[in-house]
Amino acid sequence: VAPEVTQTIIRTLLAPLLTGEDALAPDTAWQRMYDAMRVRGHHGGFYLDAVAGVDIALWDLCGKAAGLPVYRMLGGPHRSLLPCYISGVAGATPDQRMEFIAGYVAEGVRAFKFFLDAGERETLDWIDRLRDRFGSAIAIYIDALWRLELKRAVRLARQLEAREVGWLEAPLAPESVDGHAALARAAEIPIALGECYRTRFELLPFLRRGALDIAQPDLGRTGISEGRKIALLAETFAVPVAP
Repeated sequence: VAPEVTQTIIRTLLAPLLTGEDALAPDTAWQRMYDAMRVRGHHGGFYLDAVAGVDIALWDLCGKAAGLPVYRMLGGPHRSLLPCYISGVAGATPDQRMEFIAGYVAEGVRAFKFFLDAGERETLDWIDRLRDRFGSAIAIYIDALWRLELKRAVRLARQLEAREVGWLEAPLAPESVDGHAALARAAEIPIALGECYRTRFELLPFLRRGALDIAQPDLGRTGISEGRKIALLAETFAVPVAP
């Protein structure tokens, strides 16, 4: 959305801060950029998106200078295979979407995420159709797109549990620490959060309150430096991370 805004931030605010500094010190640069504007209230949104873009570019420079992939510079690899899922499916009708999924299943994909872009009843009926066709051969995740309030979310979570859904993502307003904490206590299904939070400082209250079971940082908004710190913070609270 509005990429010219982040471009302007980089050119007018961040470039003057970093020109002439050490290009191979991305963590130092992140802190310098973050510190420069947080007193003015810019500790999220477009400003942090711009910081993330610069941070990723600096890690790319470090990798090129060292002749190494970035995961080596971060201390990895920790595993040779990563699980993945298809996020959203194509098709104008349910039958078309089902065939889209069947094509991926035939290729070996075993996990899919769907959005609560209709009502809860329609979503539950769709999951039932998937279970009728594929049984437990596929994992299913639901992203509620912050559309629910607490009681509706609790009801939906319990119905998703019965259908063996892997997680309920972004169920409540993203500012609601108390609401997510209450939902996590009431629901057995894992609660997943994180794509709208750009720093560990924003995510820390949710971790302290036990308000999420899976952390989902968006590395395009956190950058690599802060994304790594969010992952380490989540690990401290025994919360797994699914970027």
